[in-house]
Amino acid sequence: MFISAFVPNTEVIKSNYIPVLQNKLFLLGLSLFIVSVLINAVLAYMSNKQTSYLYVGQIGLVIILVSSFLCFVLAYNNMPTDIYHSDKNLFYEYLFWGAGHLLQFAFAQAMFLVYLIMLNSSASLASSNKILPLFINTILAVGAPFTYFVYTVDSAELVQFFTWHMRIAGAVLPCFLIILVYRNIKTLLNDKGNYLLHSFVLFIYGGVLGVLTIEGNVTIPAHYHGSVVGITIAFMNFIYWLLPKLNFQEVKNSSIKWQIYAYSLGHFLHITGLVWLGGYGALRKVADLPSISSMLARACFITGGAISVIGGMLFVIVVLLHLLKGKARTN
Repeated sequence: MFISAFVPNTEVIKSNYIPVLQNKLFLLGLSLFIVSVLINAVLAYMSNKQTSYLYVGQIGLVIILVSSFLCFVLAYNNMPTDIYHSDKNLFYEYLFWGAGHLLQFAFAQAMFLVYLIMLNSSASLASSNKILPLFINTILAVGAPFTYFVYTVDSAELVQFFTWHMRIAGAVLPCFLIILVYRNIKTLLNDKGNYLLHSFVLFIYGGVLGVLTIEGNVTIPAHYHGSVVGITIAFMNFIYWLLPKLNFQEVKNSSIKWQIYAYSLGHFLHITGLVWLGGYGALRKVADLPSISSMLARACFITGGAISVIGGMLFVIVVLLHLLKGKARTN
């Protein structure tokens, strides 16, 4: 997919969830990536046969990913005739709409597992209470593909179903996450090497904006930027936590602190700027900001974006340097 960006005369299609570069190399890379994710998920499930929240969570992830892939296949098979040649934007929008919505359930489940693993909260939540949220989230996601047997892929009803399905059913696991964080708040506040609260704040911020989305303006990208960044920060924390357990050198807390603060604060400002501009009626996917938008909103949006990019680059640099150093010596 990286090489496909250099193919000349490539049309860029800004479809939701998976923007597309209209060339064969990109589509081949995307197909291989999807297949590799599915295979890896199945192999991870087959390698772990212990009955635990981690095992249930992995099974759930496999089921949700397969359900998402099924949405993709059903959408393709039920696509209106000749729409690919008449309107490629609509083709890819219909193709990824349902599958993209279900992927949010998979991402949220993976993030919830990260919280459980890092907190190791056996004292605050019984094993059955750890499994229940993961089980419910999986059940809520698995039935969604059958909607394609009820509504046509280009119908307003199908679009609305997945929108409200994500808003209502997708809000269940975050409610359990709030309970988990509440019961472990002292641990999160006292552990100087744990920055999951940054993840939690941004994820909930994005979730609240998702409930309040106003179609057509930049409140929508503000919503998914918040949620996705919250999940990303959780994964960043997990990588830092995992490195020494894989016998690599532990990352200095000062490095983690600067990186996480830059990434989370930058995105918080960026998202707030998007929300503010949405209030002024700035349309999404439009390059020119409206003249009536305040200079403060623009500054918040642009400055926050720049800071978050620096934070993201710092993460890549820090982790890559520790991987290149090799595994730490053990006596």
